[in-house]
Formats: sequence, structure tokens, C-alpha cells
Amino acid sequence: CQEFGEPDNFVCRLPPSATVKVTALTPQVTEGDKLRIKVEVTGFAIVDKLGQAPVGGEGHLHVFLNDDRNNWQTITELEADIDLERVGVGKHEVVVQLFNNNHTAVDPAVSASTDFEIVQ
Repeated sequence: CQEFGEPDNFVCRLPPSATVKVTALTPQVTEGDKLRIKVEVTGFAIVDKLGQAPVGGEGHLHVFLNDDRNNWQTITELEADIDLERVGVGKHEVVVQLFNNNHTAVDPAVSASTDFEIVQ
């Protein structure tokens, strides 16, 4: 990782071999339930070091619903339940993206997405 500008402003460049893939997702969820997701990551270690200084090749995942970059959840496991509290009935998209320990996105961005549906 390299520091740019202000202290603690790091950019970690990933090797092109880093990938993320959604390997399992409940395609249909009942309103009020949680979304179960499984992710496969290669070339990048998923660790629970939230808020610590970035280390090249390790970090966590951010999960975005409907590409809302202001509403995300952090996961540090390859299998997790995603809270759907503020998401209504209908079809939705989930995006999973690699982030550094300090919550900066890895560069270049590495993400995967898939669709699911919430029913009553």
C-alpha cells in the first residue's frame, strides 16, 4: 500500500488475479427475513481488521443493495446474513465489493453482483 496526500490516505493496488464471486444466494426471500449470501474470493484474504491500516491483499467485503453506495453492510466472513430491514417487496440487486481494512475500496475495484426477490 502507498500513502498519498494526507496521513492515513492509502491506496492498495491489487494484482489482477484478485476476484470475488457470489456462489450462493437465496433467490427469493420473504419480507422481513435476512438474505443469506456465500462469496468466493481469490487473490485476497478476508480478515476482521476493520478500521486498521490497510495491508495489501487483505480486507473485507462491502455489500450494497440496489447499487446504493450510501447504504452498505460490512462482512468479514465468506458466508453471511444480510439485513433487509429497509428493502421492500420486489426484485433487487446485491453487489459485493472488496475493501481494504480502513474501508477504502481496493484499486482497481473488484466486485460481483446478482439479483434476488423479496416476496410477502
